[in-house]
Order: sequence, then structure tokens, then C-alpha cells
Amino acid sequence: MEIDYVRVYAPAPETTPVPGRVLATDLDDGPGVVIQQSENSEVSHNLTSIESGDFAEFVLDVPQAGQYMVTASVASESVIAQFSLQAIETGSSITGVDVPQTGGPQTWQTAEAGSLNLQQGLNKLRLSTTTGGFNVAYLDIAAATGQTWKGLPMDALGNVDTNSWMGLINVLNEPWIYVYSTDAFIYMTNLQGDTFEPGNQWIYFPKI
Repeated sequence: MEIDYVRVYAPAPETTPVPGRVLATDLDDGPGVVIQQSENSEVSHNLTSIESGDFAEFVLDVPQAGQYMVTASVASESVIAQFSLQAIETGSSITGVDVPQTGGPQTWQTAEAGSLNLQQGLNKLRLSTTTGGFNVAYLDIAAATGQTWKGLPMDALGNVDTNSWMGLINVLNEPWIYVYSTDAFIYMTNLQGDTFEPGNQWIYFPKI
């Protein structure tokens, strides 16, 4: 018998829907990081044995691109630690998130991390640290709110309502603007000013 070749298929990664809660058991990769039973009242497990240089990666499934706010449930007995978050595909990152001394490895507090820009579809989220010495129960990821684009309200997904001009548009890839009503992109040739002006010059391109 002769064997020409052998195909090996990697299993599809477990994904976490976003907006949502990223659990310790959603861990996709994290050499040295341990999942243990937790005393956190909201989840059953947490990440522990997080040391300097360690990282933990999760795969997120995002229905629409946009900015998302991240908070973390953390615990640290005696070390003032820090961690960073990075969305690998977009390069968006949050650095220097402080982990307070909570009084024990199972005494939990919420750390406000900040916002990340996520692409539509799968995103690999990496938590890393140069200090270590803390535990993580979960990450909560929610759509950001309260943003504006040239004076107009913008939701976390980059959608802006221009009312009677073009209706709903998406500005995440500015200067390329997507117009929902025409299923086409427009290119802003004049981006001067901080206020939206319908009279600016535009070039239209069909969606490909």
C-alpha cells in the first residue's frame, strides 16, 4: 500500500457572539493560562495563573463592523497590574488597562477597558500583560454609543442618518461612504469642515 498524502483539517474555532460576554471557557489559545472554577457570582469559571508575557486569545463573531466598548471582571490580591487588548485583524488596541488591588483572587471588580474597532465576521481578540498577577472572569463587549460624525449622531456600527439627503449611510470606511438606499459607495472629494454639508463634492461608485 502506498500513501500519496494525508490531509489534516484544523477544527473550526469556537466563537463568541458580539455584543455579548466572553467567558473563560471561550479561550481559544493561551499558553500558561489556566481555567479554574470561580467564585464569581455571574460565571462558573475564570482565567488564572496569568503571568508577565502571557496572553489569552478569543474568537469573536461580529455581525456588523464598528466600535465596541469592553469591560472586564478582574481580581488581584496584592498586585497592581495592567493588561492590553488587541483586535488582531483591525489592529485596534487598548493599552495600559489598570487592574486594581481587589483584596483577593476571588474578589471581583469591573475594569473599564475602552473601545475597540472590530470588523464584520470573525475577529481574534488578544488579552496580554507585562505584569501578570491577576485573574479574569469575563469580558463584556457592547456597542459603543454617543458618537458623532460631522455633527450628526452616529451609532456604534458607523451608521449616520442624513435624513432627506441620502437617508442612512455608513461612514466607517471614510472617505468611502456606503449609501444603503442605492446599495452604492460614494467618495468624498471634499472633507473640509467639521459639519456635514450636502453640497460637498461626491463621486459615485456602484457596489462591487
